[in-house]
Amino acid sequence: MFSLFSNRRKKEEKRGEEEKPGRAFKRLMLGEYFGLQDKQAPKEAHQRAMQRKTNEIKRLQLKPAHLRYIRKTRIEKGEEHTYVAGAHVAFQKEEYNERWHMVHVTEVSFLVRAEEFDTFQTLCGVRFEDFRDLTDFEYKGKERRKKPREMPTL
Repeated sequence: MFSLFSNRRKKEEKRGEEEKPGRAFKRLMLGEYFGLQDKQAPKEAHQRAMQRKTNEIKRLQLKPAHLRYIRKTRIEKGEEHTYVAGAHVAFQKEEYNERWHMVHVTEVSFLVRAEEFDTFQTLCGVRFEDFRDLTDFEYKGKERRKKPREMPTL
């Protein structure tokens, strides 16, 4: 008899818990860099690529999400100096679909070179402070990737 009531109580507890919605990611590939990968390309081509990415971000109403600075080291006069060579930025938009109980995440991410920081901030209308800085964040869980992820070079 006691087991009958315990099962009933468990069912009531399960009904009371609200399930978290699932998440579906849609990554838009607009290019690896804010401008163009080729530094020797004409300046007009760089401007068009930057404007295209900016227009797409505004059209989709994406918000600043993540930022990870890319640091490099150089040796000058026997001393080692670290400097910021660029940043990997991500813009996201989350939409909740009540019917499917899902959160749909749209994301655009690319690299911004250090010399393009000012242009990026003015064209996109955001500051680096608007992003969540993940530079010093390190994943402490078990690595599930079979091959390590390659980071693009600047």
